[in-house]
Amino acid sequence: MKVMMKLFIALLLVSLPAAGGCLAQGSGLVTRSQNGVLYVSGGIAADQQQALRAQRSEFNLQLTFAAKGSGEFLVDVQVSIDSGSGIHFVDAISEGPIFLAKLAPGTYQVTATSHGAAQTKSISIVAGAVRELYFYW
Repeated sequence: MKVMMKLFIALLLVSLPAAGGCLAQGSGLVTRSQNGVLYVSGGIAADQQQALRAQRSEFNLQLTFAAKGSGEFLVDVQVSIDSGSGIHFVDAISEGPIFLAKLAPGTYQVTATSHGAAQTKSISIVAGAVRELYFYW
């Protein structure tokens, strides 16, 4: 029985990256891949914020979502990332107020939608730099 359990756990750990996700140890964060773009979101709990800070250097775009006025962080924000030429890369729901993505250098349109209100911003990604966008509703 113990051998079967170890085998099951080993298979589960090996299959996570193949399924498009990789867990950040202990934080509950899952790095996902969509159309060649890696992304992770979260930041509700302190351990998630710490894990995202530790992973930040692996990504080149950080999105932050907050309420206008209070600055209260927002979750469940719909995120869409498209190239300037209309190629669609990411369509995801942010699981917290911070969304990190790793994009190839180029110009992108980022649309974030919270409670039915969409905002679109353009950003240029350059090699070796982390770019940030802030969305307030």
